[in-house]
Amino acid sequence: MRRLKEKPIRLLLANPTRSLRDALYGAIRKQPDMEVAGEVSDACAIVAAAELTDPDCLVIALDRNGVSRSLCKQLLARNRQVRILAISETTDMAVLCWWDSGDVRCAYMEASRENLLSALRCSLF
Repeated sequence: MRRLKEKPIRLLLANPTRSLRDALYGAIRKQPDMEVAGEVSDACAIVAAAELTDPDCLVIALDRNGVSRSLCKQLLARNRQVRILAISETTDMAVLCWWDSGDVRCAYMEASRENLLSALRCSLF
């Protein structure tokens, strides 16, 4: 669901490692236009957590093979407005995914703090 500019961007942190979730939480809580709607560490619980928290964007781990296309399709089929930001834990890479014309589209980027925050903001408008 798209939010009005005066409402914060709601994020669900769904990363398997606690250290990355903590780093993301620390960066996001300093942003006045963002809020953490929830956290989940179990990949099997991501879909249920997304339905419960109704985030604007999910932040997930980028697996060794890249973005889990099946997970993205499952999440985006339930909520076509949500955006998914997948971040690599081992490289400086991230992928932003969204639903477009019946399929998942992806944009790759360097995973700097500035790029990630910018992607979260720009992907919703």
